[in-house]
Amino acid sequence: MRELLAVLSLLSLMGAQCGGAGNCTVAKDATTGVATITCPDGTSVDVAPGQNGTSGTNGQNGTNGEKGDTGAAGKDGVNGQNGTNCKVTKNLDAGVTTIACADGTTAAVEDGVDGQKGDKGDTGSAGAGGQTPTVTSIGPGGESGNCVGTGGVKVQVGTGTPVYVCNGAAGPGGDAGTPGESAVVMAVSTAGESGNCVDVGGVKVQVGSGTPVYVCNGAADLGPLWQRCASDGGTRECAPPGATCATPSRLYAYSWFKPNHWPNDLPPNGSTFFGGEEVALHQSADPKCDWRQNNSNPSCHIWGGVAKDLDELATRLLQRPAGHRALIWRSWANETLPHLSPVDQTVPGASREPAQWGIWWDAGANEYATTSYALFNGLKQRGVTLDWLFIDIEFGLGNWGLGTCDAADPAVRDVERSRWRAIAEDPRMASVLDEWGKRFGADLTVPLAHQLCPMAYGTERYLQWNAFMYERTAGYYTRALVEPAKQVFPHLKASNYDYGYASPRHQTVDLNGHATMRYGTGAIVGSHQSPPCYGILGQVSTIVVPTISATQPYARTPFNSFRFAINEYRARAVARPDVPMAPWIAQPDYTEGGLAALGGTSLWSELLLHLGASGPEALIYWNNSPIRPTSNDATFEQALDEVNRVTGCGGKQPQQTELADWTAPWVVSGMKVEGRAVWRFTPESATTTLVRVGDALEATSGGKTLVFPEAWEVPSTAGLGRGRWILQGASAPAPFVR
Repeated sequence: MRELLAVLSLLSLMGAQCGGAGNCTVAKDATTGVATITCPDGTSVDVAPGQNGTSGTNGQNGTNGEKGDTGAAGKDGVNGQNGTNCKVTKNLDAGVTTIACADGTTAAVEDGVDGQKGDKGDTGSAGAGGQTPTVTSIGPGGESGNCVGTGGVKVQVGTGTPVYVCNGAAGPGGDAGTPGESAVVMAVSTAGESGNCVDVGGVKVQVGSGTPVYVCNGAADLGPLWQRCASDGGTRECAPPGATCATPSRLYAYSWFKPNHWPNDLPPNGSTFFGGEEVALHQSADPKCDWRQNNSNPSCHIWGGVAKDLDELATRLLQRPAGHRALIWRSWANETLPHLSPVDQTVPGASREPAQWGIWWDAGANEYATTSYALFNGLKQRGVTLDWLFIDIEFGLGNWGLGTCDAADPAVRDVERSRWRAIAEDPRMASVLDEWGKRFGADLTVPLAHQLCPMAYGTERYLQWNAFMYERTAGYYTRALVEPAKQVFPHLKASNYDYGYASPRHQTVDLNGHATMRYGTGAIVGSHQSPPCYGILGQVSTIVVPTISATQPYARTPFNSFRFAINEYRARAVARPDVPMAPWIAQPDYTEGGLAALGGTSLWSELLLHLGASGPEALIYWNNSPIRPTSNDATFEQALDEVNRVTGCGGKQPQQTELADWTAPWVVSGMKVEGRAVWRFTPESATTTLVRVGDALEATSGGKTLVFPEAWEVPSTAGLGRGRWILQGASAPAPFVR
C-alpha cells in the first residue's frame, strides 16, 4: 500500500503543476489483489500483492512497507500558468518511476517494498484487518465542491467521511508569480506523530509548511474500547492518561513545613511536592523582628541559627524551581493585622463606649499594603520572581471575630457587648446598613445594638451578617496583601484560607451545621478559591441539619468525615467552576481531637485522590507541626504521585456539578482528560465490589446500584486507599444510579 501512496502523491503533484497532462490512474483487481498503474503515454505497471511471510499470530496484519521518497514539486510556468507536458515513465527492472517536465525538472522515485501479510492463526480464520486510508488524486475541476481550480487529494478510510487537502494556488497571471504547492502525502507509522495515529498509523497530508492533516488507519475489528481494555489493559488507549499523555500537566503541592522525609531542604528531582516559606511581617512578640531588617536579635525566630531576613528568604526561594516559588503568609497573635490601626477605631456615640477597633479597616489595610509592598519589592530586587502567595489569615469581621455577646466569661462578654455598641453608634454605620438592606432586604435602623448583639448562632440575621462581612473582609485582605504583591509580580497567583464562592443551590454547612452559604455570593482573596478540606465534624454531628438529613444528625464516622471534606471542596468548585481551586488538606494523622474522624484511616488517602481527580490547580498541605512522623509526608507524596500517574495531563475537565450525595453508600469524583473519562470510586463499605455486567461495571450497596457504562478498571498503586480507578472512553455515557 505504501508504494501506491507514494505514486499517488506524485500523480497529485503532477496533476497540479503540469496542467493535468500526466495524470495516471490506479486500478486494483479485487480478486487477485494486483494494482495496475496506467499513464496517458501508454506506460503501465502491475503491482502484485506481497507474498505470505512466516506465520503471524492471531491474524495480525503484517508490517507495511516503507514509503519511497517523494519527488520534488515541478515549478509553475511563466505568467502564473501551471507547467505542462510532464511525462511519467516506469523502469520495470529497476522499480523506479521517473517524472520529467518540460521546464527541465525531473524526479525519480523508487518503489516501496511490499508489506507482508501474516498467515492466519492456528484456530479460526484470519481476523479482519483495520482499514487503511485510500488516497485519490483530485483534478482542477474539484470534487463535491472541494479543491475547485487547484486540485489536490482526497483521503478516506473505508466508507467514512472523506478528507480533502487542496493544492496551493498558482501564482497570479501576468508575471512569474509564486509557484503553487501541491499536497504531499506521507506515511505515519504506528508510533504516531505529534500524538496523532498512535498505535494505528495512517497518513499525513500537508501543503508546503501549512498545518498537516492526519488520517489514521481504521482500527482492527477487535470490539469496542471497553471490551479491548477489559481484556488487555496494557495498550496505550487503555492505560491511565497520566502515564501516556502528550501534554503533561502535573498537580503540585506546597507544604507548611519542609517535608521531613527529604534528605535536605530541597525537593528531589522530578518531585511535584514543594515546601513553602512561611512569612509574616513580625516573627515574634518583639516588633523589631521584621523581615525587612536583619533579625539577628536572639529574641527573633530563626532558621537553625540563620536570621530570618530578606537576604536569607530570597536565597531560600531561589533554590526552588521557577514557577514554584511560594510564600505562605500566616498570621499569629503577634502579627500587626489591618484592624488594629488607631485611625480606624470607632467614633464614640451616645453610650460613650471607648474608641476601639471595629469593622472599618481602610487605614489599616493601606498601612499594611505599604509594608507588604516593601517586602515583595525587596525580594524582586534580590532576583526573586514570586509565583504563589498562600495566605493563612483567618481573622475576620464575622461573629467569630467580633464575638456574639453571650460568652460564658463575664469579662469577655462585657468587652464584646461594648464593641457591638460602639460599632452600632459609629456614624459610618449608616452607609453599612444601607448596603446591607439593599443586599438582604433587612429592616435595620440606628441604634441597632439590640438587633446585632446578641445574634443567636445560626439565625437568619447571624447568617446575613457573616455573609456580608465575609465579602468585606476579603476586600480588605486583597487591598493589604494581594494588590501590592501583584504590583511587583503581575502574574502572581494567590489565595486565602477558607475564601471562595458560594451558591445557594449547592450550599453545604460549616462544621457546626450553620448554613454559611445561604446568603451572599462569597468572595476570594487573589485568584484562587481555597477551602479547607479537613472533614471536621463539630455540632453537625449532634444536631439535625435539614440539608443533610431531615431526621438525624450527621454521625461522626470516618466515611462521613471524608464525604464532608469532599463537599467542602465541591460547594466552592461548582459555585464558580470558572475560578481555579487551591484547597487545603491536613496531614494524614490529623484528627482535631477526634472531630476529623478520617485522620489515621485509609480514607485520608482517598480524600487526596478524590481532590486530585476533581481538577484543582494546587494543593496546600498543612503538615501542622515540625515534630511529626516521617510517614505523614511520605504518605502525602505517594498519594500525590498516584494522582499524577492517573490524571497528570493538560486539558482537565472536572465532571462534578453537584455535591456528593449525603446519604449514598459511595463517593465518585472524576474528570475528562486526554480523550478519556477518569473516575475515583470509593465505597462506604470495604466489602462493596465492582462486577462486570455486559459493557458496564456495577456496584450495589444499600439497595442502590451504581453503573459505569462502557468502563474498565485500572489498578491503584498498592497500599493506597480502598477505592478504585475506573476509565471510560470520552463519549461513553456518564455513571448513573438505579
